[in-house]
Amino acid sequence: MSELQSVQALATTWIKAIAEHRITPEQLETHQRRIIVRYMLRERKWLQWEIAEFLHTDPATITRDKQRIQRQNAWQLDLIDERRMALELMEIAELAGARLIRKGKEYEAWRVARECADALQSLGYLQTAPVSVQGGFTFMEVLNHVAGNGRPSAAALDVTATPDPHAGGNGVGGPPDGSGPDRA
Repeated sequence: MSELQSVQALATTWIKAIAEHRITPEQLETHQRRIIVRYMLRERKWLQWEIAEFLHTDPATITRDKQRIQRQNAWQLDLIDERRMALELMEIAELAGARLIRKGKEYEAWRVARECADALQSLGYLQTAPVSVQGGFTFMEVLNHVAGNGRPSAAALDVTATPDPHAGGNGVGGPPDGSGPDRA
């Protein structure tokens, strides 16, 4: 039995016990009442005032319970929706890549895969290769620049960004076969 089914079973058990007067709504703890409220709102489609009447409580209490449930659900659905979107993105990219390969368009298929990987990296599902930035210029060149004697030359700055070879990733590059416009 899943967690959802067990919570629903608890709610129906408590509702039945209240209806049969084996327990009173006042005996319920707050978290038990919220489970019942969630179940009655979703499964039985009761209105808030009907739930308040059944549980012998103020309608404002049911409103607060409903708002708390909605806040909890919003957090849970965001995570679920994000994962579902990532899976759908991978499936779409896989289908598009397969179609392109069948048409002999390997480079376009590689670009689809790369764009999918970029999207998954931006969502945090794939790691990005760390970039190491190295720069080199002398103190005198900086002083000359600050003094207004012109800008330091490109050779003086010698700033390069390269994938870190110790990062374990292959960084940014072209297709594995070396085809495409990015090849050197």
